[in-house]
Amino acid sequence: ETEFICMRTAKLCGLRAAECFLFESPIQGRRDICVMDLAVLRFDRHDDGTAREVVDFAALMGLDPGLKYSMSRSDMLAQAGNFLVPAELARLTEALFFGTLVGNGDMHLKNFSAMREPEDDAWRLAPLYDMLSTEALRYEACLGLPLNRNAYALLTSDEIQMGCVSPEILEKIAARAEMLLPKLARAVLTDSERPGFHTAHSLIKRMESVVRRHVLEARRQPIPFLQEREDIAEAAPDDIEPPFYLDR
Repeated sequence: ETEFICMRTAKLCGLRAAECFLFESPIQGRRDICVMDLAVLRFDRHDDGTAREVVDFAALMGLDPGLKYSMSRSDMLAQAGNFLVPAELARLTEALFFGTLVGNGDMHLKNFSAMREPEDDAWRLAPLYDMLSTEALRYEACLGLPLNRNAYALLTSDEIQMGCVSPEILEKIAARAEMLLPKLARAVLTDSERPGFHTAHSLIKRMESVVRRHVLEARRQPIPFLQEREDIAEAAPDDIEPPFYLDR
């Protein structure tokens, strides 16, 4: 559920994220107990089933998959600028910013990919995937793309400038994430918490705490790129309400 909440919130914040849904999966040997699993719609295929060229960042940078944690966030942005046009590099920066807000400490080189069509040599950022709150789940705090060995460090002014991103877009992402993620977490986790289903209800409070703390930290930074603005925090979209599930 945590990944679904973050992925759906990313879409509501205007990011390009893969379509995903929750589905019920019984625990092996226990038909009376189910867990929630996540189904992610494939984006590496065209509508006719033929393959689309999708390559993860580690491969594009000529790195062995085992080195997916070897590069800092700043270095990744600099290297991505070699194959992404400025508009797509801005999308990547927005995704990294969103990831820091929701507490995703596992944004490594294989969790970002680029895609291109045969008739176009330009690489575009592929839809986001594996976007979750490792901080709310209390995973190891220094996993991927660290800045000063802190995977949860917010974007710096240099990274924002390097990423060709508009401060106004970051303001909108922060305002929407702060408003929508808690609402979506309550809707998803409350809906799935019923007899026969496992869910960590405390995730709601932890996810709320994580995003609000990181947004507050971003607004306290000495760089003038985030200001609380009421005109951005519009009413929550209808997508916050169910259905969230396959086959319902």
